[in-house]
Amino acid sequence: MTGRAMTGSGMRVLHAINEMGDGGAERMVADLARGGTSHGWTSAVLSSGGRRADELAVEGVATYAMPLARRSPVALLRSALRARRAARAFAPDVVVAHNVLVSLVLWVALHTLRRRPALVTVFHGVGAPDHRGAARLLSRTSDVVVAVSGALADRLRGAGLTGTRLTVVRNAVTAPAPGDHGPDRAAARERLGLPPDRRIVLCPARMVAQKRHDVLLDAWWRLPGDALLLLAGDGPLRAGLETAAAPQGDRVRFLGNRSDVDELLRAADVTVLTSDWEGLPMVVLESLAAGRPMVATDVDGVREVLGDGAGLLVAPGDPDAVAAALARVLDEPDTAASLVRAGHAVIARDHDPDAMLGRYDDVLRGARHAGPPGRPGRVWVATAAVLAGALVAVAVFAGVLAQPGRYQGTVGVVARPASVVTSVALSAGAAGSTNYGEVVSLALPSLPELATGPTLLAAAAAQVPGAPSGEDLRPDVSVELLPGSGVARISVRSGDPELAGRLTEAVTDQVVRARPLAPAGELRAIDRRASVSEVSASPVLGAAFALLAGLVAAAATAALLLPRRRDAEREHAALLRALGDAGRDPVAVLDAADPVLASRVRILARDAGRPLRVVAAGPGLQDRVRSLRDELAPVAVLAGAGRPDEPAAVLAVADRRRTRTDELAGIVSALPESGSLLAVVLV
Repeated sequence: MTGRAMTGSGMRVLHAINEMGDGGAERMVADLARGGTSHGWTSAVLSSGGRRADELAVEGVATYAMPLARRSPVALLRSALRARRAARAFAPDVVVAHNVLVSLVLWVALHTLRRRPALVTVFHGVGAPDHRGAARLLSRTSDVVVAVSGALADRLRGAGLTGTRLTVVRNAVTAPAPGDHGPDRAAARERLGLPPDRRIVLCPARMVAQKRHDVLLDAWWRLPGDALLLLAGDGPLRAGLETAAAPQGDRVRFLGNRSDVDELLRAADVTVLTSDWEGLPMVVLESLAAGRPMVATDVDGVREVLGDGAGLLVAPGDPDAVAAALARVLDEPDTAASLVRAGHAVIARDHDPDAMLGRYDDVLRGARHAGPPGRPGRVWVATAAVLAGALVAVAVFAGVLAQPGRYQGTVGVVARPASVVTSVALSAGAAGSTNYGEVVSLALPSLPELATGPTLLAAAAAQVPGAPSGEDLRPDVSVELLPGSGVARISVRSGDPELAGRLTEAVTDQVVRARPLAPAGELRAIDRRASVSEVSASPVLGAAFALLAGLVAAAATAALLLPRRRDAEREHAALLRALGDAGRDPVAVLDAADPVLASRVRILARDAGRPLRVVAAGPGLQDRVRSLRDELAPVAVLAGAGRPDEPAAVLAVADRRRTRTDELAGIVSALPESGSLLAVVLV
């Protein structure tokens, strides 16, 4: 395992947890940060601090401070801001968040980064009423969810976890070689100042409602003899528990928070846990590894570890059952020895630290390979789009307001019959005479060209002191014809309202003098003075235009920054073409995000009537392959490659980013001839 990892590329991993005290999850974070170096990880820890964080800092592991994440919006925002600062400073490839609230904090923090790393959440468990909320939140925040027990994974699936990859990686602990624990126990008791001849039961658990110390104290009343109960841990319920235990005198001792739980385990005869719910508590694994028989409630991950004879399970909330189980272990040495042997076997089989680190390495590298490193966070994209839109809108509006004032003078002209035309010529229509109507219809359309001619404008400019040259004046002159009326409007624009009026009058005067309708008609000014009006853009219209420009800019920014998702039909078509090129028949193409994927595959496998083999069609997919194998039970799934001569229906797990290349076709074509490709799952 180590050799394989050392040949791989390095990976920066930021582990995030609420606090780094003496709890099991905190120990797991410390183990991952230390052990990950053998797999090429560079680790850092983000937390509100604690003993284990201080130890890691002394060992050279980077640690970052984050306020304790709580459910209030203000506390969440404070934690997210510090988490963002840590992520920017450390620049991780993958972030591992331990439990749901921390995952939410990191989701907010990472989505404000320009390029966000993958987010993997390790789910240690919540109370039964919170499973649905946890599943909903994790579906939206995490790229991969790691459940620390199969029971927790089932809980999340049942609660509706969708849209994210779910896998199981069980917690681990180093198991000493089994042997005689007598001298070890005696030495530990001497060091701790505990009586050497009394039977000792240890409960290492935080004093919170979940752990149900009240049930344990009630059971202790019912247990005969002088056995000593050690309660290692602290919490908000401690004062009330001390009051409840006071009548029992020296039979119960409160030890507070302890950093020497391993020493306490060596001194104890039995460990006990009476929780209402658990994920996979480290104290259970530590107890089995230390060779101490355990009595615990029959809940989720505890059942998964102790259910095969490695401990005695009792119903939650039943003090009589707890007392009876403790009495049995304390009074029956053969029962205790049997539990110890079974416990060692479970630790060696399912909870080996090297195997756990290897699984996490696969998970994190898979998340880094197929997840979103290099992809802009959605919050960052939204923020960038809003800022871009706002900047464009402000710039446009400022540009509108900064435009100098503009004014336009206007004079109307009308076509009339010429005043000197003989009535004889008009009535006789003699040869060579021109009809008035024809003259107007032909000559008026040329009025815009006449009004902007260089000679006419030069003459008009000469009439007005301070006027621009005729060439400079030309862009500001316009003529509007009113069809069928013989009326036209001549306008001139200028930054000075008085100059605009005088220039309009001068241009109109020159147009009239040019007599474009002669000899049949003439132009006359309707008004002697030009009417002048402001033609600058109004603030209201400018604001509307600026808003429209801002919206366009925001949409364009978002389109540029958001990852481009290929159409599913194109992906499937490309995959089918690749399979056809490899000489394979058409198969089902499925999507890993499909919430009923396992059910679809089960139906296909039953129709095929053969065992199912799940294979990775490319690198970085081993974790997804293992997860699918777990999900597809009770379908007969072959582990690994299986025997070459064993016919099987093959389910290939493929990276959707490779469906447009020849790589997938080459991998599929290399499948054994005896294998029949059943379907391809795109992840």
